[in-house]
Amino acid sequence: MTGLAERIPRDRMTESEKYRYILDNSLKCSSVGFLVGTTISMVLFRSIGARVALTSLTSGIGLGVSYADARYVLGHDVVTHDSWKATVSPAATAAD
Repeated sequence: MTGLAERIPRDRMTESEKYRYILDNSLKCSSVGFLVGTTISMVLFRSIGARVALTSLTSGIGLGVSYADARYVLGHDVVTHDSWKATVSPAATAAD
């Protein structure tokens, strides 16, 4: 084992296996996000609004991760890490 993550064998999966994987992954990711958000919000915040906001944010992040996985499994190849690259433009001078 080289430590690299293995890709999901989507070409050998049937449609029912794909949707079963997507549902399972969505429930796992959103549950982990919910539990992490709840735990952190209980420790850090006293107000209900802040707790709800943080829990909703982390649950949404978990669903977003599972959405990217679902697009891969269904064959919609989307490179998610390329969309988050920041670019630096040259600084404008005072003469411009």
